[in-house]
Amino acid sequence: MEEIVTEAIVLESKTWWSGDRQVSLFTKDLGKIEAKATSGTKMTSKLSPHLNTMNFSQVRLVYKNNYIITDALTKNRFEDLRKKTELIEKALEVVSVINLITPPNLKDLELWYYLTTGLNKNNFNNKNLLKILGYDPKMATCFMCGKKGVSYFLTLDQSFVCEKCAGKIDILKLFKI
Repeated sequence: MEEIVTEAIVLESKTWWSGDRQVSLFTKDLGKIEAKATSGTKMTSKLSPHLNTMNFSQVRLVYKNNYIITDALTKNRFEDLRKKTELIEKALEVVSVINLITPPNLKDLELWYYLTTGLNKNNFNNKNLLKILGYDPKMATCFMCGKKGVSYFLTLDQSFVCEKCAGKIDILKLFKI
C-alpha cells in the first residue's frame, strides 16, 4: 500500500455505489487520476466539501489496486470565478475538456500550470489548451469539408470543424476555439 500527498484540481465528482464518491482529479504529481472517496456523499463526510468540481485541494491518497482518498483540504475554491456566470461556464467547459481528453496517469506540468493559472486569473485560452493537449488548431482542417480555418473542436472524436459545418452538429459537443 502506497500513500501519496499531492495538490489536485477536482475535474469531476459524482455519486458512486452506496454513498461513495468517484472523483476525477488532475494532480501535479500524477496527472489525471480517478479516485474513490468512501462515504463521500454522506452528509457527515469530512471529505465532501473539499471534493467539489473545480476545487484546488491537497489530497492524501492510498493506492492499492486503485486510488482511495483518505484526506482532503481545500486550498482555493476560486470564489471570484464562481460569482460570474460567464466565467464559471468557461472554466467548467475547460475542466470538462481536460477530463474527457487527458489520458490517465500521465504527469503533465504544462497542463497543470495552464489549469491552475487559468483558474487563478479567470483567464483561459482555448487555442493554448488544445496545443498543450496535442491538438494544435494552427494547421487543422475541417473534418467534414476539408476547409482550413477551423472554429470548433469536437471533444468526442477529437476533430476540428469550421464555422459553417458546426451548424450541422449538436452545439453541446463543440468546444469553441
